[in-house]
Amino acid sequence: MWGIVESNLGILFALLTGITTAFFNIFIKKGMDQSQGKSIGYVITIFINVIIHSLVLIAALLVNGFNFHFSWEATGWFVLGGIFSTIIGRYAMLSSIQLIHPSRSSALKNSTPFFTVLYALLILKEEFSILSVVGMVILFIVIIMQGVLTFRQSRNAIHNNKKDKSVWIGYLMGILAAFIFGLGQGVRKQGLLINNDPIYGALIGSLIALIAIVSYQGFKGNLKTIVLENYRIININFILASIFLSFGPVFFFLAASLMQVSYVSVIAAVEPLITILLSVYFLKGREKITPSVWIGAILILIGITFISLDN
Repeated sequence: MWGIVESNLGILFALLTGITTAFFNIFIKKGMDQSQGKSIGYVITIFINVIIHSLVLIAALLVNGFNFHFSWEATGWFVLGGIFSTIIGRYAMLSSIQLIHPSRSSALKNSTPFFTVLYALLILKEEFSILSVVGMVILFIVIIMQGVLTFRQSRNAIHNNKKDKSVWIGYLMGILAAFIFGLGQGVRKQGLLINNDPIYGALIGSLIALIAIVSYQGFKGNLKTIVLENYRIININFILASIFLSFGPVFFFLAASLMQVSYVSVIAAVEPLITILLSVYFLKGREKITPSVWIGAILILIGITFISLDN
């Protein structure tokens, strides 16, 4: 009985991962519009992430009577996952965005679950039933469908000249980002298998991101300038985006602590479709709900149902 409850909670947290990330996409865009493109709110979001994750961890320790099991091995996996996701993966993603249209880069990055599932099969030795495979295939169809539509919509945004090497490098960097993000999800699960403390894992990831950006900007001698610029143009939308981005990793770790990381990755990857649905309300006039969006939403429910029936 408890196993069924755990798996259903895992599905809920995986969905919340996608939902909170979608809300982040919405409010970070509104924040960039409010700052007139002067900032993407990166430093602000990372700093708030560390604060929120620290507060959540303290609250969890208070509830558990400060019963905390520390493991160097688990911490090592969490650190490695943070390096993959917040440093290497993000660098590859930003490089891809600079070379090709952001929507195309995002579509490539959304292939992350394919690499996570491979990692889960080959390294973690996760097993799948027929029902769960059917559910994941349906969700993969949604991911591919959304990616194809995104590529078509951005067709006029870049000149897809086969002789332009930068375009192909952009595609390669997008695929590399997806591979690294998938690897990051896999190693985070390995940390949870040793020390099943999702809040601690999320905190380590945000700390790695903060250390990376402080070290990089400090090395360049731009740290004080970056901090002052971010402080001057801070707005409520960046703060809201930071809060949603903070809870995304927490929900991912919670989901991965309750069920197979392959399921979590695939379910959370429906975030672009959720972003479109939210954009209709929060970014009026920029997105429209087309028949393909409704079809995708229905397929998501069907795919998740199949996965839940397996447990």
